[in-house]
Amino acid sequence: PGEGAARCYIAEREAKRALIADIPRHALRMPGEGGSGRFAGWRQIDEHPLVLLKNRNAEIIVLPVDMAALARVKRLKMGEEVFFNEDGMIRKRGLHL
Repeated sequence: PGEGAARCYIAEREAKRALIADIPRHALRMPGEGGSGRFAGWRQIDEHPLVLLKNRNAEIIVLPVDMAALARVKRLKMGEEVFFNEDGMIRKRGLHL
C-alpha cells in the first residue's frame, strides 16, 4: 500500500538530485530484498510512513512500513545500524522493531 507513496517520494528526491549534487540517490526496497543500513530518518507521504536507510553505497533505501513499525523505528538514533529482511521487517541487532 505504501509503495506508491515511496515511488512518489523517490521521484521528488531524484528530481532535486539532478539540481543539487550532494543529495544521495534514493531507491525503493525491492520485494524479496534484504540487507542492512544505517537509519537516516523517516517521512510520511500521503499518510503512508516511509523509513529511510543509508546503505554501504551511500544510497538511501526507502522502505514503506506500517504505523506500528514507524512508532518503533522513531526511537532509533540517526546512523544506528539496522537490518531488514526479505519481508521488509526491520530489526536492530537482536531486536525486532
